[in-house]
Amino acid sequence: MNAGAQLWDAIVVGAGPAGCAAAYDLAVAGQSVLLVDKRDFPRDKACAGGLTMKAVKALRYSIEPVVKQVVRHVQLEGGSLFSPLKSRDPICVMTVRSELDEYCLGKTIEVGARFRRIGALQQIARSKDAVQLITNGETYRARFLVAPMEPAARYGACARRAPGFLRALRSRSKRRCPAGRSI
Repeated sequence: MNAGAQLWDAIVVGAGPAGCAAAYDLAVAGQSVLLVDKRDFPRDKACAGGLTMKAVKALRYSIEPVVKQVVRHVQLEGGSLFSPLKSRDPICVMTVRSELDEYCLGKTIEVGARFRRIGALQQIARSKDAVQLITNGETYRARFLVAPMEPAARYGACARRAPGFLRALRSRSKRRCPAGRSI
């Protein structure tokens, strides 16, 4: 079925580790999930690939295949002060971020979520029974929308509530969603 024609249970915006975690949980719970991102995978990211052990434990699957190093010793520095931190237990793990992103996306697709690369987000709108994610050239519909703070806040005035289905962030502004703006 065409991803744009289907009414999804949920659309998750952003296919990085956080978006994949949300989509993974929804798919495992039996929901139809469309995971969208404006970039293809694998993708290069300027950020590092370090994950705290708290983050690693929060994941629903092991990331051991993409862990490059387990860190037990770090040195904190600030100005002329420095402090070594050592532990028998792991403090964090290091990955290559592009490999981590691709791995998380693969695990999410394995449990049933669908991935789609989309154009720039133009608008989030609501209809009688759904929320619509409108991009350059395509409209996607879902009962729920899971989005990072920035797009949700930017387009929040439109994503108030689809009857009985969606609870979204609302911007403090009462203005209408801007058409033609992209993120």
